[in-house]
Amino acid sequence: MAFLQRDTRPPTAVGLEEYKSLSPTARAEHDRLRMSFLFNDIIVPTDPLTTAVRYVTEDLEPVNRNNPDRWGLAISGEGGMGKTTIADAVMRRSFKIYEQDHPGAAYPESLPVAYVKIPSSATPKRMMQAFADFYGITMTEREPTESIVKRVLAHMADADTRLVVIDELHRLPPGLHRGLAEPKDLLRELLDDVVATFIYAGVDLPEMGIFDGPTGRQIASRFSLLEVNRLPRHATDEEETWRGVIEYIEKKLPLFAQPAGSLVDLDEFLYQQTLGSLGTLMRMICGAAKTLIARGNPDSEVITEDILRRRTRDMQATGMITNIP
Repeated sequence: MAFLQRDTRPPTAVGLEEYKSLSPTARAEHDRLRMSFLFNDIIVPTDPLTTAVRYVTEDLEPVNRNNPDRWGLAISGEGGMGKTTIADAVMRRSFKIYEQDHPGAAYPESLPVAYVKIPSSATPKRMMQAFADFYGITMTEREPTESIVKRVLAHMADADTRLVVIDELHRLPPGLHRGLAEPKDLLRELLDDVVATFIYAGVDLPEMGIFDGPTGRQIASRFSLLEVNRLPRHATDEEETWRGVIEYIEKKLPLFAQPAGSLVDLDEFLYQQTLGSLGTLMRMICGAAKTLIARGNPDSEVITEDILRRRTRDMQATGMITNIP
Protein backbone atom coordinates (compact mmCIF):
# COMPACT_ATOMS: atom_id res chain seq x y z
CA MET A 1 0.00 0.00 0.00
CA ALA A 2 2.93 2.34 0.60
CA PHE A 3 3.78 2.05 -3.09
CA LEU A 4 0.34 3.35 -4.06
CA GLN A 5 0.45 6.17 -1.51
CA ARG A 6 3.88 7.41 -2.53
CA ASP A 7 4.17 10.87 -4.08
CA THR A 8 5.02 10.23 -7.74
CA ARG A 9 5.85 13.81 -8.64
CA PRO A 10 9.43 14.54 -9.74
CA PRO A 11 11.79 16.06 -7.18
CA THR A 12 11.46 19.80 -6.71
CA ALA A 13 13.38 21.43 -9.52
CA VAL A 14 16.49 23.35 -8.51
CA GLY A 15 18.93 25.19 -10.73
CA LEU A 16 22.48 23.99 -11.20
CA GLU A 17 24.01 26.79 -9.14
CA GLU A 18 21.44 26.35 -6.38
CA TYR A 19 22.20 22.61 -6.33
CA LYS A 20 25.93 23.29 -6.03
CA SER A 21 25.28 25.60 -3.06
CA LEU A 22 23.42 22.91 -1.10
CA SER A 23 25.06 21.25 1.87
CA PRO A 24 26.47 17.74 1.28
CA THR A 25 23.53 16.28 3.21
CA ALA A 26 20.96 18.21 1.19
CA ARG A 27 22.65 17.28 -2.09
CA ALA A 28 22.70 13.61 -1.11
CA GLU A 29 18.98 13.74 -0.29
CA HIS A 30 18.17 15.46 -3.59
CA ASP A 31 20.19 12.84 -5.46
CA ARG A 32 18.34 10.08 -3.61
CA LEU A 33 15.02 11.56 -4.69
CA ARG A 34 16.22 11.86 -8.27
CA MET A 35 17.30 8.21 -8.37
CA SER A 36 14.06 7.03 -6.81
CA PHE A 37 12.06 8.98 -9.40
CA LEU A 38 14.08 7.43 -12.23
CA PHE A 39 13.27 3.85 -11.29
CA ASN A 40 9.78 4.18 -9.84
CA ASP A 41 7.83 7.09 -11.23
CA ILE A 42 8.56 7.64 -14.92
CA ILE A 43 5.49 6.10 -16.52
CA VAL A 44 5.30 6.38 -20.32
CA PRO A 45 1.62 6.79 -21.33
CA THR A 46 1.62 4.34 -24.22
CA ASP A 47 -1.61 3.39 -25.94
CA PRO A 48 -1.86 0.01 -24.11
CA LEU A 49 -1.32 1.72 -20.75
CA THR A 50 -3.93 4.45 -21.23
CA THR A 51 -6.37 1.90 -22.67
CA ALA A 52 -5.95 -0.41 -19.66
CA VAL A 53 -6.34 2.38 -17.10
CA ARG A 54 -9.49 3.70 -18.74
CA TYR A 55 -11.02 0.26 -19.35
CA VAL A 56 -10.49 -1.06 -15.83
CA THR A 57 -11.29 2.05 -13.77
CA GLU A 58 -14.11 3.46 -15.92
CA ASP A 59 -15.72 0.38 -17.47
CA LEU A 60 -14.99 -2.69 -15.33
CA GLU A 61 -14.75 -1.60 -11.71
CA PRO A 62 -18.03 0.37 -11.50
CA VAL A 63 -19.96 -2.52 -13.05
CA ASN A 64 -18.25 -5.39 -11.23
CA ARG A 65 -19.27 -4.16 -7.79
CA ASN A 66 -22.86 -5.14 -8.59
CA ASN A 67 -22.42 -7.88 -11.17
CA PRO A 68 -22.22 -11.58 -10.24
CA ASP A 69 -20.49 -12.36 -13.55
CA ARG A 70 -17.53 -10.05 -13.13
CA TRP A 71 -15.18 -9.20 -16.01
CA GLY A 72 -11.41 -8.87 -15.93
CA LEU A 73 -8.40 -7.90 -18.01
CA ALA A 74 -5.53 -10.18 -19.07
CA ILE A 75 -2.29 -8.37 -20.01
CA SER A 76 -0.03 -10.54 -22.14
CA GLY A 77 3.18 -10.13 -24.10
CA GLU A 78 6.88 -10.89 -24.19
CA GLY A 79 9.08 -10.11 -21.23
CA GLY A 80 10.21 -6.50 -20.99
CA MET A 81 7.23 -5.06 -22.84
CA GLY A 82 5.85 -3.12 -19.85
CA LYS A 83 3.07 -5.39 -18.59
CA THR A 84 3.78 -4.81 -14.91
CA THR A 85 4.12 -1.07 -15.55
CA ILE A 86 0.63 -1.09 -17.04
CA ALA A 87 -0.72 -2.98 -14.03
CA ASP A 88 1.01 -0.48 -11.72
CA ALA A 89 -0.64 2.43 -13.51
CA VAL A 90 -4.06 0.81 -13.19
CA MET A 91 -3.50 0.13 -9.49
CA ARG A 92 -2.45 3.72 -8.82
CA ARG A 93 -5.48 5.14 -10.60
CA SER A 94 -7.85 2.69 -8.90
CA PHE A 95 -6.40 3.51 -5.49
CA LYS A 96 -6.68 7.25 -6.13
CA ILE A 97 -10.36 6.86 -7.02
CA TYR A 98 -10.91 4.82 -3.83
CA GLU A 99 -9.25 7.54 -1.73
CA GLN A 100 -11.50 10.16 -3.30
CA ASP A 101 -14.62 8.07 -2.63
CA HIS A 102 -13.54 7.03 0.88
CA PRO A 103 -11.71 10.01 2.45
CA GLY A 104 -11.87 8.51 5.93
CA ALA A 105 -10.50 5.09 5.03
CA ALA A 106 -7.79 3.74 7.32
CA TYR A 107 -4.89 1.69 6.00
CA PRO A 108 -3.93 -1.15 6.21
CA GLU A 109 -7.38 -2.02 7.60
CA SER A 110 -8.66 -1.13 4.13
CA LEU A 111 -6.75 -2.69 1.24
CA PRO A 112 -8.73 -1.75 -1.86
CA VAL A 113 -5.97 -2.91 -4.19
CA ALA A 114 -4.19 -6.25 -3.89
CA TYR A 115 -1.03 -7.21 -5.76
CA VAL A 116 0.19 -10.80 -5.79
CA LYS A 117 3.17 -12.14 -7.72
CA ILE A 118 3.02 -15.85 -8.50
CA PRO A 119 6.08 -17.77 -7.25
CA SER A 120 7.92 -20.11 -9.61
CA SER A 121 6.21 -23.45 -10.29
CA ALA A 122 3.42 -22.50 -7.93
CA THR A 123 0.90 -25.06 -6.74
CA PRO A 124 -2.54 -23.80 -5.70
CA LYS A 125 -1.35 -23.82 -2.09
CA ARG A 126 1.75 -21.76 -2.85
CA MET A 127 -0.40 -19.37 -4.83
CA MET A 128 -2.68 -18.86 -1.84
CA GLN A 129 0.37 -18.46 0.39
CA ALA A 130 1.28 -15.46 -1.77
CA PHE A 131 -2.17 -14.01 -1.10
CA ALA A 132 -1.82 -14.76 2.61
CA ASP A 133 1.55 -12.99 2.71
CA PHE A 134 0.04 -9.89 1.10
CA TYR A 135 -2.70 -9.72 3.75
CA GLY A 136 -0.38 -10.60 6.61
CA ILE A 137 -2.16 -13.87 7.35
CA THR A 138 -0.16 -16.35 9.44
CA MET A 139 -0.37 -19.93 8.20
CA THR A 140 0.77 -23.30 9.40
CA GLU A 141 2.76 -25.61 7.16
CA ARG A 142 0.12 -28.34 7.30
CA GLU A 143 -2.88 -26.08 6.77
CA PRO A 144 -4.90 -27.37 3.81
CA THR A 145 -5.36 -25.20 0.74
CA GLU A 146 -9.13 -25.01 1.20
CA SER A 147 -8.66 -23.53 4.69
CA ILE A 148 -6.21 -20.92 3.39
CA VAL A 149 -8.61 -19.99 0.60
CA LYS A 150 -11.43 -19.49 3.08
CA ARG A 151 -9.35 -17.26 5.33
CA VAL A 152 -7.99 -15.22 2.44
CA LEU A 153 -11.48 -14.66 1.05
CA ALA A 154 -12.62 -13.41 4.46
CA HIS A 155 -9.69 -10.99 4.66
CA MET A 156 -10.37 -9.70 1.15
CA ALA A 157 -13.98 -8.96 2.06
CA ASP A 158 -13.05 -7.29 5.36
CA ALA A 159 -10.38 -5.16 3.65
CA ASP A 160 -12.84 -4.02 0.95
CA THR A 161 -10.50 -5.25 -1.80
CA ARG A 162 -11.86 -4.11 -5.16
CA LEU A 163 -8.96 -4.66 -7.55
CA VAL A 164 -6.76 -7.77 -7.59
CA VAL A 165 -3.63 -7.96 -9.76
CA ILE A 166 -2.08 -11.39 -10.23
CA ASP A 167 1.31 -10.91 -11.86
CA GLU A 168 3.75 -13.42 -13.38
CA LEU A 169 0.83 -15.73 -14.12
CA HIS A 170 2.94 -17.66 -16.63
CA ARG A 171 4.71 -19.21 -13.62
CA LEU A 172 1.55 -21.13 -12.82
CA PRO A 173 1.90 -24.73 -14.07
CA PRO A 174 -1.16 -26.34 -15.64
CA GLY A 175 -0.56 -29.73 -14.03
CA LEU A 176 -2.85 -31.47 -11.56
CA HIS A 177 -2.47 -30.96 -7.80
CA ARG A 178 -4.08 -32.45 -4.73
CA GLY A 179 -7.24 -30.66 -3.62
CA LEU A 180 -8.23 -28.17 -6.28
CA ALA A 181 -7.70 -30.00 -9.58
CA GLU A 182 -5.61 -27.30 -11.26
CA PRO A 183 -4.36 -23.79 -10.53
CA LYS A 184 -6.89 -22.49 -13.02
CA ASP A 185 -9.68 -24.00 -10.87
CA LEU A 186 -8.43 -21.80 -8.05
CA LEU A 187 -8.47 -18.78 -10.35
CA ARG A 188 -12.06 -19.57 -11.24
CA GLU A 189 -13.00 -19.91 -7.57
CA LEU A 190 -11.50 -16.49 -6.79
CA LEU A 191 -13.37 -14.96 -9.73
CA ASP A 192 -16.64 -16.35 -8.44
CA ASP A 193 -16.22 -15.56 -4.75
CA VAL A 194 -14.35 -12.23 -4.63
CA VAL A 195 -16.35 -9.10 -5.38
CA ALA A 196 -13.49 -7.42 -7.23
CA THR A 197 -12.02 -6.78 -10.65
CA PHE A 198 -9.13 -9.09 -11.58
CA ILE A 199 -6.13 -8.31 -13.73
CA TYR A 200 -3.89 -11.13 -14.91
CA ALA A 201 -0.43 -10.26 -16.22
CA GLY A 202 2.15 -12.63 -17.66
CA VAL A 203 4.23 -13.75 -20.60
CA ASP A 204 2.26 -15.11 -23.57
CA LEU A 205 -0.80 -16.04 -21.50
CA PRO A 206 -2.85 -17.58 -24.35
CA GLU A 207 0.03 -19.93 -25.21
CA MET A 208 0.58 -21.13 -21.62
CA GLY A 209 -2.75 -22.98 -21.54
CA ILE A 210 -4.48 -20.94 -18.85
CA PHE A 211 -7.44 -20.41 -21.18
CA ASP A 212 -7.59 -24.02 -22.42
CA GLY A 213 -10.00 -26.74 -21.31
CA PRO A 214 -13.50 -26.29 -19.87
CA THR A 215 -12.38 -24.17 -16.89
CA GLY A 216 -9.95 -22.17 -18.99
CA ARG A 217 -12.63 -21.36 -21.53
CA GLN A 218 -14.93 -20.21 -18.75
CA ILE A 219 -12.20 -17.89 -17.47
CA ALA A 220 -11.47 -16.62 -20.99
CA SER A 221 -15.13 -15.77 -21.53
CA ARG A 222 -14.91 -13.26 -18.68
CA PHE A 223 -11.63 -11.61 -19.64
CA SER A 224 -10.57 -9.14 -22.29
CA LEU A 225 -7.06 -9.70 -23.64
CA LEU A 226 -4.61 -6.82 -23.98
CA GLU A 227 -1.55 -7.79 -26.03
CA VAL A 228 1.50 -5.62 -25.30
CA ASN A 229 3.93 -5.68 -28.20
CA ARG A 230 7.25 -4.13 -29.11
CA LEU A 231 7.05 -0.48 -30.06
CA PRO A 232 7.25 0.02 -33.85
CA ARG A 233 10.23 1.86 -35.31
CA HIS A 234 7.99 3.75 -37.69
CA ALA A 235 4.41 4.18 -36.56
CA THR A 236 1.19 5.47 -38.03
CA ASP A 237 -0.44 8.62 -36.73
CA GLU A 238 -2.65 6.50 -34.49
CA GLU A 239 0.34 4.92 -32.72
CA GLU A 240 2.92 6.44 -30.44
CA THR A 241 6.10 7.04 -32.41
CA TRP A 242 9.41 5.65 -31.25
CA ARG A 243 10.89 9.14 -31.24
CA GLY A 244 7.91 10.37 -29.25
CA VAL A 245 8.49 7.78 -26.52
CA ILE A 246 12.17 8.71 -26.29
CA GLU A 247 11.28 12.40 -26.15
CA TYR A 248 8.82 11.77 -23.32
CA ILE A 249 11.43 9.89 -21.28
CA GLU A 250 14.11 12.49 -21.98
CA LYS A 251 11.90 15.33 -20.73
CA LYS A 252 11.33 13.46 -17.48
CA LEU A 253 15.03 12.88 -16.73
CA PRO A 254 16.11 14.84 -13.62
CA LEU A 255 19.55 15.61 -15.03
CA PHE A 256 21.23 19.01 -14.95
CA ALA A 257 23.09 19.01 -18.27
CA GLN A 258 21.11 16.84 -20.73
CA PRO A 259 20.60 18.88 -23.94
CA ALA A 260 17.00 18.86 -25.17
CA GLY A 261 16.53 16.47 -28.07
CA SER A 262 19.91 14.78 -27.70
CA LEU A 263 18.42 11.36 -26.93
CA VAL A 264 15.78 11.74 -29.64
CA ASP A 265 18.65 12.14 -32.11
CA LEU A 266 19.82 8.67 -31.04
CA ASP A 267 16.47 7.05 -31.89
CA GLU A 268 17.88 4.69 -34.53
CA PHE A 269 20.73 3.57 -32.28
CA LEU A 270 18.34 3.04 -29.36
CA TYR A 271 16.03 0.95 -31.48
CA GLN A 272 18.93 -1.25 -32.63
CA GLN A 273 19.88 -1.80 -28.99
CA THR A 274 16.40 -2.48 -27.63
CA LEU A 275 14.47 -3.86 -30.63
CA GLY A 276 11.47 -1.84 -29.53
CA SER A 277 11.30 -3.15 -25.95
CA LEU A 278 10.04 -0.35 -23.71
CA GLY A 279 11.33 -2.10 -20.60
CA THR A 280 14.84 -2.40 -22.02
CA LEU A 281 14.77 1.20 -23.22
CA MET A 282 13.79 2.41 -19.74
CA ARG A 283 16.49 0.33 -18.05
CA MET A 284 19.13 1.62 -20.46
CA ILE A 285 18.30 5.30 -20.17
CA CYS A 286 17.34 5.41 -16.48
CA GLY A 287 20.28 3.22 -15.52
CA ALA A 288 22.65 5.55 -17.38
CA ALA A 289 21.08 8.57 -15.66
CA LYS A 290 21.49 6.94 -12.25
CA THR A 291 25.17 6.29 -12.98
CA LEU A 292 25.70 9.93 -13.91
CA ILE A 293 23.99 11.17 -10.75
CA ALA A 294 26.10 8.83 -8.62
CA ARG A 295 29.31 10.28 -10.07
CA GLY A 296 28.57 13.55 -8.29
CA ASN A 297 29.47 15.86 -11.18
CA PRO A 298 26.26 17.70 -12.16
CA ASP A 299 27.96 19.64 -14.98
CA SER A 300 28.59 16.33 -16.78
CA GLU A 301 25.14 14.76 -16.40
CA VAL A 302 24.74 14.06 -20.11
CA ILE A 303 23.69 10.67 -21.51
CA THR A 304 25.69 10.07 -24.68
CA GLU A 305 25.79 7.23 -27.18
CA ASP A 306 29.07 6.04 -25.66
CA ILE A 307 27.52 5.89 -22.18
CA LEU A 308 24.53 3.99 -23.56
CA ARG A 309 26.81 1.49 -25.31
CA ARG A 310 28.61 0.81 -22.04
CA ARG A 311 25.24 0.47 -20.33
CA THR A 312 24.18 -2.09 -22.96
CA ARG A 313 27.32 -4.15 -22.39
CA ASP A 314 26.73 -4.09 -18.62
CA MET A 315 23.13 -5.23 -19.07
CA GLN A 316 24.20 -8.06 -21.37
CA ALA A 317 26.88 -9.16 -18.94
CA THR A 318 24.39 -9.38 -16.07
CA GLY A 319 21.72 -11.10 -18.16
CA MET A 320 19.30 -8.16 -18.00
CA ILE A 321 18.98 -8.18 -21.79
CA THR A 322 19.56 -10.86 -24.40
CA ASN A 323 19.54 -11.11 -28.20
CA ILE A 324 20.71 -7.53 -28.58
CA PRO A 325 23.25 -6.86 -31.37
